[in-house]
Amino acid sequence: MPHPFKEIRVDAQPRLSVNRLAELTDLTRWAIIRTEQGLYSAPLDSILVVLGEASGKTSQELIASYTRWQKWKRRQSSADVLRALHYFAAKDWNVIGPPFVKFCAVAFPDESQIGRAKKLCVHPYTLRRYETEIQEAMPEQIVVALGDAGLSVEEIKKLEALGSIYYNDR
Repeated sequence: MPHPFKEIRVDAQPRLSVNRLAELTDLTRWAIIRTEQGLYSAPLDSILVVLGEASGKTSQELIASYTRWQKWKRRQSSADVLRALHYFAAKDWNVIGPPFVKFCAVAFPDESQIGRAKKLCVHPYTLRRYETEIQEAMPEQIVVALGDAGLSVEEIKKLEALGSIYYNDR
């Protein structure tokens, strides 16, 4: 399923390239690409304005389509996330090292940090800050991503609590 913003961009008359959309929004090319990968919590206002003009859709409609796509994309990772959950449960939630780093390594063993970010639709900066212990509390964007990928609130809280224990014991 292609990202709805990319569909609007490609179907626009005249067609909007990534570079052209970046120029019109006064953003970088990477900001456009990251948006179309679903890595921001919400789309940037300048993108909503330009794509709204190109499509005739309201900002609310565009945000709703962005959020629906993120949820769909995260659900594609549910088997991976649930595999990691079962791994943790089999070890009675007793793991060595930073729990979320281990969780991601089990869920996405062949992915780089940016690959994990794309699978979860989480900004790489948010993921890096949490994985490298710069931010000890689980960021809301990761909580939402894990919920969309199939973890229950209780399972997310348990994973977050493991992180708190790990960081406080250091």
